[in-house]
Amino acid sequence: MDDQQPEARLPEPLEPGVTIGERYRLLEAHGVGDGLQFWRAHDTTKKLDVALTLVAGAVDSFESIRGRTMRLNRIDSPAIARIRDIHDDGDQTIVVADWTAGTSLDDIGADGLAPDAAAKATKPLAEVAEHAHRDGLAVALDYSSRIRIDPKGAAVLAFPATTSRNDSGSDIVGLGAVLYLLLTGIWPERVVDAQAPHTLRPEVPQEMSTIALRAMDGSVTTAGTVGQILQHALTTEQRPAAAAPLAASPTTTARSGGGIDPETKRKALIAGAALLVIALFAWLVFAFAGGTSDDPIEDTTDTTQILPSSSALPARSTTTSAPAPTTVPAPPVVEATVAPPPAPAPAPAPAPAPAPAPAPAPAPAPPPPPPPAPAPGAPEILPCYPGYTHQPAPDGPCLPVGGVAPAPQGPAPAPAPAPSGPLPCYPGYSHQPPPNGPCLPAR
Repeated sequence: MDDQQPEARLPEPLEPGVTIGERYRLLEAHGVGDGLQFWRAHDTTKKLDVALTLVAGAVDSFESIRGRTMRLNRIDSPAIARIRDIHDDGDQTIVVADWTAGTSLDDIGADGLAPDAAAKATKPLAEVAEHAHRDGLAVALDYSSRIRIDPKGAAVLAFPATTSRNDSGSDIVGLGAVLYLLLTGIWPERVVDAQAPHTLRPEVPQEMSTIALRAMDGSVTTAGTVGQILQHALTTEQRPAAAAPLAASPTTTARSGGGIDPETKRKALIAGAALLVIALFAWLVFAFAGGTSDDPIEDTTDTTQILPSSSALPARSTTTSAPAPTTVPAPPVVEATVAPPPAPAPAPAPAPAPAPAPAPAPAPAPPPPPPPAPAPGAPEILPCYPGYTHQPAPDGPCLPVGGVAPAPQGPAPAPAPAPSGPLPCYPGYSHQPPPNGPCLPAR
């Protein structure tokens, strides 16, 4: 695109079949530039096809070209062909690179590529240019013949050779021109004459059309900006495709936007009310019908399981759902789960307490006999008649009260007459063995 550079010509015309650099046999010409030729050739030493860029000595010196071009090998990207060697062939410099299969950029049809394909093809080239510019290098995107489209659809700098007249500004202009050609099928000879790609092809996104023109007229100053715009355009192009399956499903859209239809909601409310009535009736039967302690627990458990599912559907209606948790479920849950556990605990405590109480009770009223169950536990100690006490207490013999105060010192002879006759037993008791055995229940 640089029409203002002085024309530099190769020293002699070349044609297929000619061998240059002692080993490269020319196979096919792929374009020319100002002092440049681009060829596919065969390396007779390595036995493989290569891409040759021939630079006339009038364009730049061998040392300058070699120093600028070999540094491009630092960029590891499939968007730039690997440079194999650089030869000084007297009046020209030969830059040898790997051959890139695919299609020449000049062979793109008159209609160009689809917008997304054009963006995908140009984006890797923009990334290579950005990397080179950060390192102070230029990649030389000045002629369309340098660019090929590989089998994967990516634009590749197939004929690298950087001279002193290449810089980052000319690279960005070249990026815009490559994108313009891919969108329209036209290589813009002059920027002022270039029509917007969106005008030539309405399907081209506005932002892609604009970035192509702005890159060519110098408004865009970094290759990174071109890459970002292309990435954004690709992302935007992919969004409708991802959303298409959702749009094609009216059922999904209706469900996500409309919520529960009124008929379903009405049926849910009726079902919830019916379950609530059943639960209330079951609780009332439990509360008033009595029964064993096991029955209420089982019934209450069932009620608790029913209530949450019945109240979940009408939860949005404060009129029907509010009374359910406050009046119905609370009483059965508390009485069924809390009341039964304490019931066994108090039972053992009162049982032993009344047992010793009946023992002293018969003392003032001898007629009623003590119950048979506790009798075996207390036959050894019987209460004394009125006016007698156990001396010594608590299980000594029954002796008169008061008359024999100094029992320990010398009352032993006083009660001697008492053994002449054993004390009578309570009615229902007898001495066993007779006549003076302990009083035991009569057999």
